[in-house]
Amino acid sequence: MSGVYYRPNRGHHLGRPFLTAYQLAIAYDQCFPELRAQLGLTIGGRGSGEHQSLPQWLALNLSRSIRSGEIVDIEGSFLSDRHRADIAFIGPDGIIRPSVRDISAFRLIESD
Repeated sequence: MSGVYYRPNRGHHLGRPFLTAYQLAIAYDQCFPELRAQLGLTIGGRGSGEHQSLPQWLALNLSRSIRSGEIVDIEGSFLSDRHRADIAFIGPDGIIRPSVRDISAFRLIESD
């Protein structure tokens, strides 16, 4: 995750931004296209018909690794669907709209 580094406002009091599993999947696919090919997964999204997608795979594995204590420098959260009508991401094949209700997000924990 450290290779996918977004920090638009250095030193902002809210810290580093969270990246959704979709944003991470798109960035990782750009950097490591062989990963998605090896896993046989798509970026997914609404209407793709995929049972599991790269964003879901990443979110599941990050979540498990955070919970087990294997990863200690990443925190996770969910983007609420309350009052949210839609959200979209720009993927390798165009616009992606998530197929899941609860969109997970992750960020590197600030180190002092």
